[in-house]
Amino acid sequence: MLSWLKHLDQLLRGRATHPDLLQQGAPGLPLGRFFWLAVLLGAVYGFFMGWFAVASRDPPTYAQVLASAVKLPALFLLTLVVTFPSLYVFSALTGCRLSFLAVLRLLAATIVVNLAVAASMGPILGFFTLSTKSYAFMVVLNVALLAVAGCVGLGFLLQTLRRLAAATAPPPVQPHYPTCWAPSRCPRGGRPTRRRPTARRTESSTSGSSSTGSLASR
Repeated sequence: MLSWLKHLDQLLRGRATHPDLLQQGAPGLPLGRFFWLAVLLGAVYGFFMGWFAVASRDPPTYAQVLASAVKLPALFLLTLVVTFPSLYVFSALTGCRLSFLAVLRLLAATIVVNLAVAASMGPILGFFTLSTKSYAFMVVLNVALLAVAGCVGLGFLLQTLRRLAAATAPPPVQPHYPTCWAPSRCPRGGRPTRRRPTARRTESSTSGSSSTGSLASR
């Protein structure tokens, strides 16, 4: 259990989704542990979701708590199973360089982040469960909390893909401008520079030496 929490902490801090690790097949994202983490975190939020049937009904319906704790993680995991083939094909068409297993691990990690955020807001849901008996309000609250968790999970996925794209992008090519000494003879796109003043200096030094010699002969 402690190792699971350690992997979850590394995932939330971004250490397990380093671009170098993703290019190696994402060894820091173990599928087995993430599967059980998704089941556990989904069951935690499902417990708080189903507790409304216990607090608001007479007699309490305890079976609803168990049903919600099973249905919520099953919903996320079955969604991954159904949509993964199309997501992998689309990622390959868009130029993603991750392998089949790496894409699967990254999507599983996204679901774990999503359920971790939802489970962290479970006590908020439990507080309102004990504070109200309005079923419509609880439905809207559950939709809002799960929407927030979904946005956080999507942001995690986009941030990871951006880090991967930035790490694998080729270095920018520096433009090359041909250098010439005569501005009028430069090709289009060239950088005109000043002419070398060596010829003028040579002529001035030659004329100076000749005038000095003529004065000395006189």
